[in-house]
Amino acid sequence: MQKMPNDSDTLDVVPDSISGWIEKFNKVKGWKPLDAPSSGKNLKLTPIHRFEEAHAKASSDVLEANSAKVQAQKKVDALQQAVDAQDDPAKKALAEDALEAAKDAFEAAKAADKTARELRNKMATKLVTLTKVEEDLDKDLREVSARVAALQDQLEEQSDDPFAKVPKKERNSDFELVQAMRNLVAGNIEKARTEVFKMTKVVDGDKIERSYAVICPEEYQILHAMLDEAMLTYLTGDVEGAKAGINATTDQLNLFRNARTGATIIESRDDAFDTRLSLPLARIEGQISWLRTLGFKPCADEVKHSLDDLRALIDETQKNTPDTVFDTHKDAVEELAKTVQLQADDAAFCVETTKRILKQIATLRAMDAPGTADVLSEELDRVENPTFLRLRRSELDGLEMKWATETEKLKKLQAAQEQINVEKMNKQLLDLRVKYAEMFKSSGWQKGAIKDKKVPKEALSELEMKLSTAEQLLQTDSIDALKLAKAYLDDVESFETSLAENSDKFNSIITQLGLVNKKLDRLKSKYGAYEAGRTVELAARVKTFENTYPAKNPVRSYAEIVGLWDEAVALKNDARARAAEFKECEMLAKSVASEIRALSNAMANSTIGDVQIAGYYGRFVDDLAKARQLADARDKASLDDAKKKLIELLSDIQSTTAVALKRWAEGSRDALSGQELTTWTALKSDCVKGQEKENSREANKKIFDTESDAVKAELKKLLAKFSELNLDISELDLALKEIASLKATTKVSGDYDDAIKRLEKLKADVATYTITADEIGKLSKLNAAAATKDCAEKLRSLVAAVKGFDKVIEKVGDVGELVATGSGEAITATDVKAYLDTVAGLVRDADVKKLEDNGALFQKALDTAGSDPRPPREAALSALRTLTGALQANAPLAHFRTQPFTGGTPELDIAVQTLSRLEIKLLTAIPK
Repeated sequence: MQKMPNDSDTLDVVPDSISGWIEKFNKVKGWKPLDAPSSGKNLKLTPIHRFEEAHAKASSDVLEANSAKVQAQKKVDALQQAVDAQDDPAKKALAEDALEAAKDAFEAAKAADKTARELRNKMATKLVTLTKVEEDLDKDLREVSARVAALQDQLEEQSDDPFAKVPKKERNSDFELVQAMRNLVAGNIEKARTEVFKMTKVVDGDKIERSYAVICPEEYQILHAMLDEAMLTYLTGDVEGAKAGINATTDQLNLFRNARTGATIIESRDDAFDTRLSLPLARIEGQISWLRTLGFKPCADEVKHSLDDLRALIDETQKNTPDTVFDTHKDAVEELAKTVQLQADDAAFCVETTKRILKQIATLRAMDAPGTADVLSEELDRVENPTFLRLRRSELDGLEMKWATETEKLKKLQAAQEQINVEKMNKQLLDLRVKYAEMFKSSGWQKGAIKDKKVPKEALSELEMKLSTAEQLLQTDSIDALKLAKAYLDDVESFETSLAENSDKFNSIITQLGLVNKKLDRLKSKYGAYEAGRTVELAARVKTFENTYPAKNPVRSYAEIVGLWDEAVALKNDARARAAEFKECEMLAKSVASEIRALSNAMANSTIGDVQIAGYYGRFVDDLAKARQLADARDKASLDDAKKKLIELLSDIQSTTAVALKRWAEGSRDALSGQELTTWTALKSDCVKGQEKENSREANKKIFDTESDAVKAELKKLLAKFSELNLDISELDLALKEIASLKATTKVSGDYDDAIKRLEKLKADVATYTITADEIGKLSKLNAAAATKDCAEKLRSLVAAVKGFDKVIEKVGDVGELVATGSGEAITATDVKAYLDTVAGLVRDADVKKLEDNGALFQKALDTAGSDPRPPREAALSALRTLTGALQANAPLAHFRTQPFTGGTPELDIAVQTLSRLEIKLLTAIPK
């Protein structure tokens, strides 16, 4: 039967991550390899049944606590009446003492009732959250695996390199950043995988503490698959999509972690009973929960009803004659345990048999028999009976046996119709294996060695793989698969024969491959810049051939390498021709540049309208730059197009320069003909626009130079400060490198608009870095007591800001008009206030006080010789982490963070940053 969950269960998980597949891409690209995820073995199962027990126990405790409160109230009322009716002073005094004691007991019962209800509500919330997280794990894992597979297929089919036009420096910088983000999150996943939370169960009066994993195996696989998806997204060229995917993985990790942390202690529900009864009852409770999980709710409800009746009888005996509880109810408990065990056995059998029948249905569909599959599916639906499991077990067993026979008959019938002789194919497979052993494997003391050393090991591995695949295909039920098996066996036979008869071809292939690689190396060294796309594509195909030819048919492989040689020869001839064509374009470009200088000299120092012309900066300059950029592609189409444009440009500028010189020589535009006048008018407009553009460019250049130098200086100051405070300087280094890159880019392009916009963002980042450095510097100078007090004040400021945020909204406009639900229904000011109170309530006063008080105690212990500072530090860290958790992965807070009424949530940002910095300070405050 299926194994029941218990506290000692573990689950071996080895996620089939495709990180290894990504490694191949990294190797081809020359990128640093990723850190592979660890195996994830020995993760403890998620104890959802423990949470269910905890909720049941908490609900039971509420009933008991309420009953105790009612009894205490009745006792108070009875004693009050006795006091009122008593006339004897001495007896009245005794009655009043008893009344006071009863009132104290009533207050204690009220407090216990309140605590029990709070615990029940907490456990209900925890159980609902955990159920929601876990109910779709299988589906989520399938979906993310499907997305990963789709991306793999996309990349396999992708012919163009998405990063081909991205500068190498930028490409490597982007990848290093994405890879660093990925490795950081992967490390957090591995850290979370090792984290545990503890739950306690009382058995035989002893408390047994169990540790459970914070994230379960399926979640671990989902998180790593999400990271793989992000990295595959990067390989498609979507850098921002990859970053978003990695950030989404972090959010999902937080969701998984928060679903289980903070669990309450679990105690045995039946502690009041003799343990010889309480343990079997607890096992019965667990089996009932398991039956519900499998979908047999009616059966589980029936057993639960019997269990409740039995508990009621035991409770009654426990109250009246506790010494006889075991003897009185032993047989009934054993009988119920046997009944439940039989139900569990039948349920497990039904589940497994149903799986096998569903597999039969899939097999029938694969055999192209959908009508037969539908009949079986309908019969399976008819035996659906979640209440009477023994009857359902019998019917499922008969159904499986019947249809196994029918499937086998259908298989034989289809094979006969298709003239498929499975026996003959099995003999062919056996003959191929014998032939393989005789031709390629030695015996005796060299057993297993390759006879013919000219045959590569890869070819034999491929042949062995093909033989194994053929064997697997012969074991399938599908006629299509058997047809494929026949074709595969014929292919194996052809391949095997070719290897035996043409092993000499491998030496010829190696020689020819060397010639091809030598030709490509010379091509790259002399004409590497010409026909670059074709060169890269051919080199990639040669590399693929080099890696795969040992496992291919040698005759086909030799023909393929000869074809690659012919392509290499043709490519070199074409590249040589492109070099000559590029040189011709260069000569034309120099001529055009010379004509532009002549035109610039002709127009310099003139005034057109109110614009002083310093030289020529018009459209001919841009057209020349575009033509040169086109020629830089250095393939035939680009060079032909560039040459055509340069010839047209040279003619155009020569005629324009001639008109300009004539205009200045004649002294008046009246000397110009109709076409010359049109040219002159267009030239003046072109000169004015070009000069205005140049003036703007010069102004932007001054702004950029000034601003970039200022930002660079601030970054260098911050670099020194961050190093002094032992903070991460990687982002500062990246910012400095970006400024250097912007300077180099603008120097070539002359375009400063985008660079200035980027500088504005860098200036904002510098302001943030400065605040961080100042806060850390201030914090580092404070002792633990002052630091925790400072943090507590910031948290209280956050609470005050949130509670008063409705006043901020009112400044913008009427709350009812500004805020509406998705359906357009207005939300009242009372609703907004209630929401804000919920957000503010996430920061509990008790946690803030605990942090502040223990911070002071921690500092006092540090200052007092012989005192142990660790207990108060741990208490402070506990409160700090509770507060940190409250400010992360929380839906109400997430909505508040994105509120549209102000430019941000500075109090929240400061509180979160201060908590993280304080944690580091507390962890490092004790001298080693």
